[in-house]
Amino acid sequence: NLKKMKKIILLVTAFIGMNSLQAQEITPSIAVVGEGVVKVTPDQVLIKVRVESEGSSAQQVKSDNDKAIDKVLKYTKSMGVKEGDVKTEYVNLNKNYDYQTKEYKYVANQSISILLKDLNKYSEFTEGLLNAGINRIDGVTFKST
Repeated sequence: NLKKMKKIILLVTAFIGMNSLQAQEITPSIAVVGEGVVKVTPDQVLIKVRVESEGSSAQQVKSDNDKAIDKVLKYTKSMGVKEGDVKTEYVNLNKNYDYQTKEYKYVANQSISILLKDLNKYSEFTEGLLNAGINRIDGVTFKST
């Protein structure tokens, strides 16, 4: 009786084991890992520039800055840059104390970003920006459309 019971348990265990092996059927697959590199030639450039003025009067440095920015905007327009491709990033006016001279100085600055879509004009354009009144170039990013 005990032998019969052992045989039945052994048969049931073997049957369950075979069913679980069939349930774990392996699906064939392929796994690939890689890296792609795309090299493109830029066709436009984003130029971030700034005009900064310093002086003893807040009104004067603001006026100087506004005049310089106006010249820069007229220059960009004369070079064919569309109005939508020129954006003001920020405008600041600060009062600073000079501990050496014990006087206050005012600093005004305005930053603009310009998207130049004709790279053939890049050298001429940046030189023209400096001549128009820009006194800082904060960044140049070449882009591709």
